Amino acid sequence: MLDYHIGAASIARSLANYIVSFLGIFPVFKDNIPAWIGHGQNIGGVLSINILAPILLMLLTLVLCLGVKESSAVNSFMTVTKVIIVIIVICAGAFEVDVSNWSPFVPNGMRSVFTGATVVFFAYVGFDAVANSAEESKKPQ
Repeated sequence: MLDYHIGAASIARSLANYIVSFLGIFPVFKDNIPAWIGHGQNIGGVLSINILAPILLMLLTLVLCLGVKESSAVNSFMTVTKVIIVIIVICAGAFEVDVSNWSPFVPNGMRSVFTGATVVFFAYVGFDAVANSAEESKKPQ
C-alpha cells in the first residue's frame, strides 16, 4: 500500500513540473507563473513543498470518487493521449536517427541503468493493481 502512495506523490510532483514547463511555452503564462507552484519552495535545503502536486492528486481522487464509468473514461482518454504522443515522437524522431550514438552502449555508467530501472519500477507499479482489481470484479475478462 505504501508503494502506491509514494508512487502517486512522485508522479504528481513530476507532473506538476511538466505542467509548469508546458505553460511556460505560452507568453501569457511565462512571466506570470510563481516559481513555488510547480517547482516547489525549498525550506532549509531539505524539504520542498509543491502546491500543484496535491491539487492534482485531489482532482484525480475526485474523478475516482465519481465512479467506475467516469474514471474509466478519464483513464481511456489519458491512455489514448499517451499513445498518440509516443507515435508522434517515434515518427518525428525516425528522421533524426544517428547510429553513431549507439556506441558505447552505457556511456553514463551503471548509475544511469539503475536510475532507468527506478523509473520503470514506478511505471509498472500499477500493474499489480490490475490483478488485484480483477479479483474484486464480478465478471473479470
